[in-house]
Order: sequence, then C-alpha cells, then structure tokens
Amino acid sequence: MQQHTSFLKRENAFFYRYQSAYSAPATFTSVSTTCTFDIASRIAILGTLQQQPDSATLLNNYGLPLLIAAQNDGPIRRSVSKYIEGLAADHQVSSFSIQDTLCGGNLSALSAYYMTQPNGWTTTLSFTFESCIDLRLSEPNLWAGVRKRYRSLINKSLRSWQYKLYTADATAKTSFQEFQDLHQIVAGRVTRNQTTWDIQWAEIVAGNAFVIEARDPEGVLIAASLFTHIDETCIYFTSVAKRELFDTPINHGIMWLAIQHAKQIGCKHFHLGQSYFAPHQVVDAKNQGIAKFKSGFGGNVVTSALLSMSKNVV
Repeated sequence: MQQHTSFLKRENAFFYRYQSAYSAPATFTSVSTTCTFDIASRIAILGTLQQQPDSATLLNNYGLPLLIAAQNDGPIRRSVSKYIEGLAADHQVSSFSIQDTLCGGNLSALSAYYMTQPNGWTTTLSFTFESCIDLRLSEPNLWAGVRKRYRSLINKSLRSWQYKLYTADATAKTSFQEFQDLHQIVAGRVTRNQTTWDIQWAEIVAGNAFVIEARDPEGVLIAASLFTHIDETCIYFTSVAKRELFDTPINHGIMWLAIQHAKQIGCKHFHLGQSYFAPHQVVDAKNQGIAKFKSGFGGNVVTSALLSMSKNVV
C-alpha cells in the first residue's frame, strides 16, 4: 500500500499514546481493522470509538478522521462499509469523517460509496495537503530545493544563534524542561497536560525522537522543535519560539539542521505537516504563515481526500 504522511504518523504507537493523553479525560477503544481479498485488493482502517465525559460516543481516529489506506478495494467495499455502519448504529454515531490517502491517485471504493450519500448520510468532500521532502536526494539537491531567500536566512540564523541537537544525554532532561517552560511562557498558559510531555520525553530516551534548540548569545533558550522518526520517516512534530523574535530567522536554521540530521540517520522522507492553500481552505493568518514557512524548504505536496458524513440519529 502507498503510505502518506498522516498514515505513517498515526500508525506510530507514540502518536496513539500522545493523542490519548492529549484528549484526556476522553477515552479511546481501537476499532482499527484490515481486510484482504487477494494480494492486490486490500484496505486498512485506523479508527477508534471515543467515549466523551458526557457519555456521547464518537467514531474517529484518536480525535482525528478515520484513516483509510486502500488498494483496489472494490471487492471488499461492501464488508468494510457494513463494518463502519455497524459501529455507527451500535453507538448512535451521528457524524464521522474519513481521510482517504488516495492510493494510486484515486478515491478508494469505500470513499466513492459514501459519495453517493447512502443510508441517510449527507456527505461533503474536501481535500487536505501535507508537505513532504524526499531525503533520498543528495544534500546539494536538497539545498537547491530550498527557496532562494530561505538559503540566506538559514545562513544568517546559523551565524546569529547557538544551535544544539540533543537526544538523551546527561543534560537533555534539563534542556527539555526548558522547552516545556518556554512553551508555557509563549502560550501564556498550560495548553496540554504533563503526560503529553512525559510521552515525548520517553520517545527521546528510546531514541525515536530528537530536539533542536536555539539559544541567544547569552545562552537563553529562544526556540526549540521536536522531531520524531519511525522506520525511514522523520516528522516535524511540535515547536515553540519567542514571539518577539518571530521576524528574525530562527526556525529556518532549526529546520535545515533537522533535515540534515534526518538524512544522516537514514530517513528517506521528511514530513513537515499540513499545508494550506487559500482561498481553497479557510484558515487563520497564523496557519497560513506556518504553511508558507514550510513550503520554503522544498519537497512535494501530498493530497488526501476528506469526506465528512452526518445524519440525524433518533
């Protein structure tokens, strides 16, 4: 099966643990399944039942859309849709969504089926876009793919700030605590619980993640980013930077160093996360700015289809 950004990210056990902790006190029960008709006809569904504190049950994938990766699933579409319909009926689900990774560039038979709005479902279709860099390219070619203006900003940032990449060395825990503290200071509040930070630290200790930080000439932390990696894929997971320095190149240096390191440790793909293309997507200025920043490092845009289903449940 073709594997895209979200599929790789969400099948990672770390991501599941993180999403469960992030969504607390809601609880999740996995309903993921695979179905194979023959070697060329198969489908995988990543999904959960999310139990809300108010007793409502949601059908999703750890708070995100059900994720579908399918290859020639026509012969098995009926059994898969019956499985989803059964979950929805048993738990009085009034809405759910599916993210289709468009294996082979086409909608899965399951998605095409829901486009017909069966069994009282009302279906809307949209698309999501995620940026991915091919690390199999040589470093000179990766550099050539970076936006020309960004190359000078990367060089300027590397001259201006003190950068350090760390995993689980003797001083890393203190540095990671500074990362957490800066996140709270910049946000002005605690945005997520301690368990999520503990899970991220455990990934660093396990050798499945690394942090790149930037400090000013006095040694004060001004920015940090966490990157996870599974198999041959590195993922830009979270970051923070002092808001008063947003107009100066800091994260440009972090991102380029992360790309270099991911290639050095054997990763073949570097996923930057979701991109937005106004006016096709309605997003705020912050997310538009983040998407523009990501696009400056080259790579390709991977497209997925997002189907949203709803109906009245009596």
